[in-house]
Amino acid sequence: MKIFVVNYDLRNGRDYNSLYNRLNDLGGKRVLESMWTLKLDDKYTCKVIRDDLRRYMDSDDGIFVADMKSFAWANEDNEPHRF
Repeated sequence: MKIFVVNYDLRNGRDYNSLYNRLNDLGGKRVLESMWTLKLDDKYTCKVIRDDLRRYMDSDDGIFVADMKSFAWANEDNEPHRF
């Protein structure tokens, strides 16, 4: 299994629902407002995830996907992130 981080900017239309639904379908966990983590099989790559999620975004939106080895963060709820 690999852990990925996904960060995005929805610029004009800001229709988050279809993107949120897809991230949830992939088992995503929201870390910050525009950042999610995904724990996926080894068959997934950053490019595969990026291309999949772009189907739920407008052409002027931005996306960043990275394969994570370790991470730490804090949010307003101060709840630990668990997989």
